[in-house]
Amino acid sequence: MKIKNIRLPKVFELFLSKLNIVLLQFANYLQRKSNKMSSRTKKIFLCIFCCAVIFECTSIAIKSFNKRTAYVFPSMVVKNLPEPKDLRADKIIPKSEFERIRSLKIYLDTLSGPKKDTLLMMRPHLLDTLNYLENIYLKQ
Repeated sequence: MKIKNIRLPKVFELFLSKLNIVLLQFANYLQRKSNKMSSRTKKIFLCIFCCAVIFECTSIAIKSFNKRTAYVFPSMVVKNLPEPKDLRADKIIPKSEFERIRSLKIYLDTLSGPKKDTLLMMRPHLLDTLNYLENIYLKQ
């Protein structure tokens, strides 16, 4: 998969760098203010914050049970999304890897008894993954 290096416009880069500087200055200011607080004050603010979050969460939960009208959002099914051609690789799985996957799948089919059961219990989605990789190879 090839990722393109996209360059942002210069104005946008300047804006983001200035915003980053302002946010760092604000964070430093808040850190200096909180360093001056006593341990007891910090604990009080923490308790107030926790109580506010608990109150907000419970009020949201209560409101969700008390709603009389349900909102219905219409949706439509998208049947097929085309893949962007830039991101599509020529060969996702090479032929040699596909042959290894196929031989492992054949070997697992020939196994029987406790060996196969133990293997499939230890790796529950192994056969699904092999089938999925085989489908990927066949679709490319």
